[in-house]
Amino acid sequence: MSSEKLVKWWIFCIYLAASEFKVLESTVYAWFTEYGIFEYTEENYETLHTQSAEFVLGSILEKLRRNGFSEVPL
Repeated sequence: MSSEKLVKWWIFCIYLAASEFKVLESTVYAWFTEYGIFEYTEENYETLHTQSAEFVLGSILEKLRRNGFSEVPL
């Protein structure tokens, strides 16, 4: 996958999460960095990008929680 395509995918994921959790994009970026979400979404791109936004968000939330993050709003 090209770098440009990957960056666009990450931007989509960041905005999706920020909108849902009602936090700043910079906050989501910090979560993604600290809890391995960038790696997760890159490794699972082929599956995730074909799913609904709700599915992607749920998958990210599940991964955050599995990695020990508890600050995500329910």
